[in-house]
Amino acid sequence: MKLFTTLFVILPLLVCGLLYYLSMTSTAPKLGVRDHHLLPCTNSGACVTSESAFGADLDPLNASESKYWERLPEVVRQDGGKIRSDTFGYIHATYTSTVFRFVDDIEFRLDEAGRVIHVRSSSRVGKSDLGANRRRVERIRARLRDS
Repeated sequence: MKLFTTLFVILPLLVCGLLYYLSMTSTAPKLGVRDHHLLPCTNSGACVTSESAFGADLDPLNASESKYWERLPEVVRQDGGKIRSDTFGYIHATYTSTVFRFVDDIEFRLDEAGRVIHVRSSSRVGKSDLGANRRRVERIRARLRDS
């Protein structure tokens, strides 16, 4: 009985410690725009992209109105993101999870010719994000539409 109680207490602490360690040791993946496209997802279970050249799994954001691109940084901040880079036609932001401090990267690329905003959202750690990146993009899409 004492062994069961000890395992019941120690095992969750070890798992939490390991997850925390992984979140602190994660490094930023290669990000940015190459050949007029966001880089492809390398971790398909924890990444979504709208770039059709790399197997898009979600629609790009609408950029038919210029205010969408202008409002995007504020919408990301309101959603809990932190803007890391905002240059002409490209935005990079990070989101940090509350409990284990996992970092996710989200990038946006303005395609003026196509009148869309391409997006790539990816977790730095893990093989699956349980749909978190897709939900984040859809929240941002809804907030832009409602703004």
